[in-house]
Amino acid sequence: MDTIKLYDEAPYKTEFEARVIKVNGADVILDRTLFFPEEGGQCADRGTLEDVPVKDVQIHGTTIVHTMAADDLSFKEGDTVHGVIDWGLRFSNMQNHSAEHIISGLVHEIYGYDNVGFHLGHDEITMDYNGVLTSADLRALEHKANRIVWDNRPVLCEYPAQDVLSRLDYRSKKDIDGPVRIVTIEGVDVCACCAPHVRTTGEIGLVRLIKCEKNRGNTRVYMAAGESALALSEKEADVCTALCQLLSANDETLYDYVEALVRKNGALESRLKHMALDHARTKVNEAVQAGQCVVFDSDMDINGAKILVNDALKDGADVMALMIGNCAEGYRFVLAAKDDARTHLERLKALGGRGGGNQDMVQGMVKADEETIREALERK
Repeated sequence: MDTIKLYDEAPYKTEFEARVIKVNGADVILDRTLFFPEEGGQCADRGTLEDVPVKDVQIHGTTIVHTMAADDLSFKEGDTVHGVIDWGLRFSNMQNHSAEHIISGLVHEIYGYDNVGFHLGHDEITMDYNGVLTSADLRALEHKANRIVWDNRPVLCEYPAQDVLSRLDYRSKKDIDGPVRIVTIEGVDVCACCAPHVRTTGEIGLVRLIKCEKNRGNTRVYMAAGESALALSEKEADVCTALCQLLSANDETLYDYVEALVRKNGALESRLKHMALDHARTKVNEAVQAGQCVVFDSDMDINGAKILVNDALKDGADVMALMIGNCAEGYRFVLAAKDDARTHLERLKALGGRGGGNQDMVQGMVKADEETIREALERK
């Protein structure tokens, strides 16, 4: 059956009455609905039917199915029910979806790229474009988009007659059978779309383009608009203020302070890495002199360990294993041998270890105590 889409004509309405056509467990079909289903990349509306939460709304062909939070519903086929949508979510989605049309219209006009993907979820909004966009492009697009918002341009949603539609130059990600709903933002975009939109661009309030990244040959852009853009700006401001207080900096000097800390931290990490390597080298040399073939060290990195076990063979050891970590969490190991390192790997596998390598060197992971590992590797 065809469910009447009340949200098409009355996107700002929040309550409605409808007749129950079918109840199947937690799924309810009505003759009409204000609930926008998950469609066109946008998440479904939320709200209630007779005070029972609606947890999902899907469209199958021309039928809209409401999935309730309970399957022991009091209403039945033929009943009239009262529905209320979550206006906060609806209006946020309207703001974000209308903002997406502005951005996609600008991208198409300026760069010639098409929108080939769109996701408007509860926590994230992304658009995919079939071309390269940079961070600098995003800043320019963001400025242009917000000027369009401040122009308070009308947003028109309509089903043009077929003869009018055939003459329209509009964007569409797919071929559409039947009537086509066209959303027009004056001077910016003409696009086929099924979702509710704001009446004017001014209602969007604010557009933020957060970042872009490569995604399967396309560019994925992350966006926030309206209340979600305001919340993002507030969060960023709070973080900036907290960092300024922590570092005794201000907006102008904060970046320089953080950059200096990153450089200092990198230098300290490099110094510690070299100190750890020198410390482990001392332990390996002592082990070689004592005729031992296992060294335990919690701070060594795996690449440094490869250097040290090879050096141990040059210094006269037949086998040298460097165990990195601790008994509780297990040891990452690197083992080199003059005969066949894989033979010694089998001894560690017998302790529950795993790993691989070649005749000269193996590496992997083993979880056992020091004494057990020593006995396994040092026995003749």
